[in-house]
Amino acid sequence: MFLDTLKELFEGHEALFAGLKIHKKWDWAVRYPVLRLSFGSGNFKAPGFLEANFVEKLAVAERQAQLANEHSTPPGRFAALLSALHRQAGRPVVVLVDEYDNWLGEEKVYNPYDILLLFRRREFAAHWFETGSPAFLVETLLKRGVSPLDLEGMVGTSDLLSAFDVDDMSTEALLF
Repeated sequence: MFLDTLKELFEGHEALFAGLKIHKKWDWAVRYPVLRLSFGSGNFKAPGFLEANFVEKLAVAERQAQLANEHSTPPGRFAALLSALHRQAGRPVVVLVDEYDNWLGEEKVYNPYDILLLFRRREFAAHWFETGSPAFLVETLLKRGVSPLDLEGMVGTSDLLSAFDVDDMSTEALLF
């Protein structure tokens, strides 16, 4: 739902935001091309499925943009698509990726940091495992001088998740 909201916002569908706080703060004259890729369903355990699924999504987006497929690799096609969308609209392209990692069958774990690692490393891998490591949390708690005894009495408030800067985030939010 959050990504759907962002898509509507960047595409400039002003009527959907009438009466909301964002309405007065957004420049409705500016519209951005939005490429939304959803990887929320499918058998991602099957070998090659993720890449095939991505190529399929690229083909759909290329048809919508009336762009001929001139590249043999998914990264090349993706870059060409972004470049074409940018040229068509004259604005930066907003890419929204809805990504889920499969976990124990029917359960799903959402981890948006995975997709950033995918784009940075340009390889499909079990990035969820790396991002699920508690090493960062342990190192941060040690650097802040928080002892295990201090953790027992910590209480979260309604403002717990209001900060998004890791260096400025409360210990309770990090633990959450």
